[in-house]
Amino acid sequence: HSIAATASQDYLRQLRRHVYVTPRSFLSFLDSFSSLYADRLARLKHAADTTAGGLRKLLQAGRDVGTMQQELVSKELSLCGAQKVAADMLREITNSTMRAEKKKAEVVNVKNQLSEQARTIERDKIACERDLEAARP
Repeated sequence: HSIAATASQDYLRQLRRHVYVTPRSFLSFLDSFSSLYADRLARLKHAADTTAGGLRKLLQAGRDVGTMQQELVSKELSLCGAQKVAADMLREITNSTMRAEKKKAEVVNVKNQLSEQARTIERDKIACERDLEAARP
């Protein structure tokens, strides 16, 4: 280090210019610092880009949710209308079913009456045929 200081003084006397000597460890430190700074800067830029992308996606998702909410409101209105129509149809079907059940009960009643009449007629027929056979010579 003293040799460098002596050489710089000689250079100053001869050429009237100052010469400064920087130790190698300081230059090495500056080199390490600049590469560490570049690495950290790259990481920060990457994190900023990732965060910006996430924010863009969140904003888009917010817009999509707003659109979906509007669609939901309109679909709920149409669903209410469809539910009313379905309730009316169900009421009509229930009434028709009740009328059909009444008709069925009436038909079964008439069928039972006719069956009873048919049995009575069959008994009378058999009795008449017996009487006819007895009356024949």
